[in-house]
Amino acid sequence: MSLISECKPPAPGRPPAIAPPTIRRMSWGRWVNRSSWLYLVAVIGTWLVLRLAADRWWPATLLMFGPRWVLAIPLVALVPASLLMARKAVWLLIVALVFILGPLTGFSMPWRTYAAPQESAMQIRVLSCNGHYNKLDVLALSRLIEQTQPDIMALQGWLGKNNAIMSEKKLHTRRDGELYLASRFPLQKVEAASDRIFRGGHGALARYELELQGKTIHFLNLHLASPRQGLKAVAYQPRSAPDLIEFNSDLRRDQARLVMNWIERLDGPLLIAGDFNTPPESTIYEEHWSSFHNGFEEAGFVWSHTYISRWSAVRIDHQLAGPGWRCRKCWVGPEVGSPHRPVIADWIWKDAFD
Repeated sequence: MSLISECKPPAPGRPPAIAPPTIRRMSWGRWVNRSSWLYLVAVIGTWLVLRLAADRWWPATLLMFGPRWVLAIPLVALVPASLLMARKAVWLLIVALVFILGPLTGFSMPWRTYAAPQESAMQIRVLSCNGHYNKLDVLALSRLIEQTQPDIMALQGWLGKNNAIMSEKKLHTRRDGELYLASRFPLQKVEAASDRIFRGGHGALARYELELQGKTIHFLNLHLASPRQGLKAVAYQPRSAPDLIEFNSDLRRDQARLVMNWIERLDGPLLIAGDFNTPPESTIYEEHWSSFHNGFEEAGFVWSHTYISRWSAVRIDHQLAGPGWRCRKCWVGPEVGSPHRPVIADWIWKDAFD
């Protein structure tokens, strides 16, 4: 047979054969698509674990206080891979990114705004901050006070040597252990917690009665137990870390119950400020604090981290209010030496809206 007969053209009417796509390209596309689905499920699952198990199950508690930004690392590989080999998977990654930037990292948008109240309305600006003892930069805090002109300052982790910066401002002041209150309004009554669960460096609680426009305002300055020991043990004493983390969760839950017992006995306007050592995702927060107005959730904007460390940032410092209050504005202040950032909020009593 000749070479010419061996290389015959295709029969008339029959289309030339088309080579199928390579098996390698098809398998990579499926791999990217499936990986994107698994990633989205993992992100949403992480959020659900935080909401349902943080402060109930120690791995979820560790995740709550840990660096959640690491959840975005897989996007570095998945986004370019999906653009090249699985375009439809891009939408899955967008949804995952929304979850990470939104509920997982504490993004906040003001859900309601209020017109400026009348001048006669009861308005209070509160500044709260955990100075972290020797970490506090008193000059930076003093400058912030001059700039913001708060009516009430609730401070935790306070040292007596810092009293001088308040004495210059001619305010009504009170120190109870590590707690310090400075107010433009007279202090009528003070009650400091002496319960066992607040001893031994496990936080503090004090209640003040302030007089303003003929009303008695109940103000609670609060510092719940720090989870620091359990979190550090993860790196240095991993065997003891689960027990220490769970012990701290149980302790903060008991302290929150005690605070609620105090609150149930009160009648009238109520404000609470301080270092709760409890992010909003915690089941402790959901059980005990979710019924209160949260200044940042009501009037804050964008991310609201109040404790910033080398690897992690969480919102554990809060300003809360009982029925009748509205928050017009809430923001996180600049660094004042402490790893905690100050929280400033403008509160208005309900008469302004009647």
